[in-house]
Amino acid sequence: MSKEEFEPWEEEYECFNNNDFLRLVEIRTRDLMKDKTDFELKIRLCEAYYLNEEYKRAFSGYSKLYNEDSENYDVIYGLIDCMKKLKIDINDFEWKKKPEILTAEEGLEESYMFMKRKRKPRSVTELYLRLYGHVYLDFTEKELLARLLKDQRFVIVDEIDGVFSKLKRRAEKP
Repeated sequence: MSKEEFEPWEEEYECFNNNDFLRLVEIRTRDLMKDKTDFELKIRLCEAYYLNEEYKRAFSGYSKLYNEDSENYDVIYGLIDCMKKLKIDINDFEWKKKPEILTAEEGLEESYMFMKRKRKPRSVTELYLRLYGHVYLDFTEKELLARLLKDQRFVIVDEIDGVFSKLKRRAEKP
């Protein structure tokens, strides 16, 4: 299939499927050249740099975008991801408002409080997405699953496949 036959999303899909992030950088650079003022395209290019392991370049781009919009969560989370890869302490960055970062232990406790005894079982993915939002999650779904499985306060009620397994809070003894 020639490049002309691709829908715009298909070209990027191919890059993700083949882990060809250098090509993704090329595509997103080309797209940004068509409209250099498009904020979302700038974020997408920074994301491509990150995926291509060009962390300094991604960090530089996200930093500039942060100065334009310090409340954009894609920019804030991109900055934090880059800082982790570059081993930069987040306290060393000049935040206009320091982002809230939720640790794995805090995520576990939030999940426990959310899953009251009378609530229906929830998948790890549901719990993770509930936590995700206006805070940066410093853990993955799989890390949350591992903690939930080790924690005796939870019980699996429907083991499907990893993060899709359904859990509930274990009944407390009176």
